[in-house]
Amino acid sequence: MVHLRKEATELTLPRMVGEGIYGVGPILVALLSGRREFYGLYIQKGLDLSGNNRKNKDKKGFERVLTMVDKVGLQKIEVYKHELNMITDNRPYQGLVLDASPLKMVVIKELEPVSIEEQETTSLWLLWISVVVIKLSVGLLELMKLRFFNNMMQFLVSSTKNGWRVLGCSVSSRVVPSPEIVPAAPTILVLGSE
Repeated sequence: MVHLRKEATELTLPRMVGEGIYGVGPILVALLSGRREFYGLYIQKGLDLSGNNRKNKDKKGFERVLTMVDKVGLQKIEVYKHELNMITDNRPYQGLVLDASPLKMVVIKELEPVSIEEQETTSLWLLWISVVVIKLSVGLLELMKLRFFNNMMQFLVSSTKNGWRVLGCSVSSRVVPSPEIVPAAPTILVLGSE
């Protein structure tokens, strides 16, 4: 007997209300942080968590996600692995995709002069953010204050005028080694500025 499997198309893929957060770690942090609205949890159909089929650590994390989802009364939707592969663009998702609202970010034009209290807070300024970035951060972005700006050069110039120090990474021979940098002024560390 031959079983034909219906291919997932745009019409058969689950319709996400928000964006997909995938993987046990990022989903746990998103649920714990409470900074988003949640619309549903997509679970890989036929996923076997018994015995040696999953690492014990993965099984416990998976079960914790399911417990938290039950507590908040979130709908659980079983879908085929192929559909989850399509939603996540074949990135690792560990059998789970959480449909959630995007993280809220405050749009800023420049960093103003800061007080001592403000210097002690940590924020992340982003040109853009995607679910891939969130996955790679293993959920850390769920816990940080996020700020958004459109023009990096204008942002850095105006922030420098307001007393902020800008540091970046370079292979130039004229660099200052990081141990020699004195932690005195409020600092912006630029990573991935290409």
